[in-house]
Amino acid sequence: MDRECLDSVRELLTTRKGQLVKLIQEQREEMGTIQSSRSPDWIDLTAATENIHLLMTLGDSERRELDDIEIALAKITDGSYGGCEGCGQAISPDRLEAKPTARLCKECKQQEEATLKPSGPDYSVGWRAIEQDPSLLAGAEDGSQNR
Repeated sequence: MDRECLDSVRELLTTRKGQLVKLIQEQREEMGTIQSSRSPDWIDLTAATENIHLLMTLGDSERRELDDIEIALAKITDGSYGGCEGCGQAISPDRLEAKPTARLCKECKQQEEATLKPSGPDYSVGWRAIEQDPSLLAGAEDGSQNR
């Protein structure tokens, strides 16, 4: 990747980093406001708790993105930006353009996602069987089963 492209990516990531830091600070302030204004009313407490939970979840997402940005900026600095952490090959420019914080090439990312899929029974097989033979559901409404 040439210097001009790297400078452009660095600027994009630095701008996004600033936005995330500001957003995280605003979320912390909002959580502080919610916590300090707790009402004795249980409905208000429930709503405040839900809002805090939502803000914490959103904050986690932003913090992960911020971590990814920090890693990408460090890689730009040390010259390793654009290399796949899985196979060592170059990540395609299209992938980096779509996701400048990408750490894996498309193939390694697909392998990672395949291994992270939950294991267990394939329930779609059961639904296909029911579609072919709806009588398999007979008695399901009342809890009895046709065997």
